[in-house]
Parts: sequence; C-alpha cells; structure tokens
Amino acid sequence: MKRIFINQTGDSNKFWITEQIDEKYIVKWGKIGTEGRNNEKEFATKEECSKEIEKLIKEKISKGYLETILITN
Repeated sequence: MKRIFINQTGDSNKFWITEQIDEKYIVKWGKIGTEGRNNEKEFATKEECSKEIEKLIKEKISKGYLETILITN
C-alpha cells in the first residue's frame, strides 16, 4: 500500500511517499513539484519490513509531515 505524506510547515514544501511490496519497501522524497529521489530496502520478512516502515512514518510525523490522500480521476 502506498502512503503519501507532505510537510508544508514554515518554509518546507516536501513530500515523502512509501510503499511496501512484500519484503521490500520503496521510499520516494523531495520538494513538491520535483521528481524527487528514490530508495529501496529489502528485509527477510514482510513483518520486519512493516515494522521499519512504521518507524520511519513516526519519524516523519514528528518532523511535521501529515499523511494525505491522493485523489485521481
């Protein structure tokens, strides 16, 4: 499942997206309006991967990121 976060506090205008695919997650981040950067990390189990994603999400929320929903037609 893809989860999208944005940070527009102060002078920030950033996005952070994470998606888990089995034992691997993909993270994409950068300034809103740019292509951003990507990173992937693989784990031994889906559960380990999920725990790491939740840890990263908590860190982002503590830095001012808010989860958003992308609506497309």
